[in-house]
Amino acid sequence: MVRRKQGGLIVFCGLAIVALPGCQEDGIQHYQVPRPESTSNGRSYSAPDGWKQLGPDPKGFYEAGFQVTDGDQAAQITITPLAGAAGGLLLNTNRWRKQLHLEAIDEEQLQKDLQEIQVAGAPGKYLDLTGPEAAGQNRQRLLGVVLPRSQKTWFFKMMGPAQLVEKQKPTFEAFMRSVTFDGHTGNKDE
Repeated sequence: MVRRKQGGLIVFCGLAIVALPGCQEDGIQHYQVPRPESTSNGRSYSAPDGWKQLGPDPKGFYEAGFQVTDGDQAAQITITPLAGAAGGLLLNTNRWRKQLHLEAIDEEQLQKDLQEIQVAGAPGKYLDLTGPEAAGQNRQRLLGVVLPRSQKTWFFKMMGPAQLVEKQKPTFEAFMRSVTFDGHTGNKDE
């Protein structure tokens, strides 16, 4: 019995001696840990402050999702990769327009509405759509970026109340500029 107490005391004293230098004021070190980047299968992006990452999509449609709120308003941001051309830019634009209760457009109008934004060093097609006023509902707005890359087309979308999306537009655009693919900028020469 005495041996067990002595053995335990020796182990305790040994641990105390090892831990003691870490308790000295001069030995304490402080580290700044950078905010982690979200990554998935070689893609990375910096999630802006205030954007809450959503769990997995129950329907399995989007790869990553976020939500941003302001008071009782909420907008959702999704990243969705689809195979090939995924139906093309016009079809997907008209799908987004339908979500906002807007009429479908033709290719000529689409070309007038499109803007360009750099995503991973490549030009993405950028749309800014606002739905009509509706009784009892906040006017909805959608920012969408379409980026063909390798054998997929990437869809980045923010949708929510028009006022909130307007406030978040610079943040969304900065988010788009933070996207990388396999550490590459997206230049065709890579």
